[in-house]
Amino acid sequence: MVKFFRRWGITILLLLGIAAVVVYNVYRRNQYKKDHVYVELRAFHTDKGWGYEILQDGRIYIHQDVVPAIASRGWGFRTKEDALAVGKRSTTSSSRGRCRR
Repeated sequence: MVKFFRRWGITILLLLGIAAVVVYNVYRRNQYKKDHVYVELRAFHTDKGWGYEILQDGRIYIHQDVVPAIASRGWGFRTKEDALAVGKRSTTSSSRGRCRR
């Protein structure tokens, strides 16, 4: 029994240490994913003009193909930059907790 621990003791301790490091890193990665949300902003062209989508973790959170203030007429944004500017403002307000998830 003593020969076994002299021969394999350090190897077993190293393997246990490596396993502990791997388990800890997997735990930290899962905690990070729970605490953070990946947000992406995309512009797209429609017949009415330009619109934007906000995606959270790859799923559509907001799909806006018309200007919200004049949605009754169904006009889109004039340029891609306008759509992205409004989308960015919506993204920052939702990341600050002003919008529901």
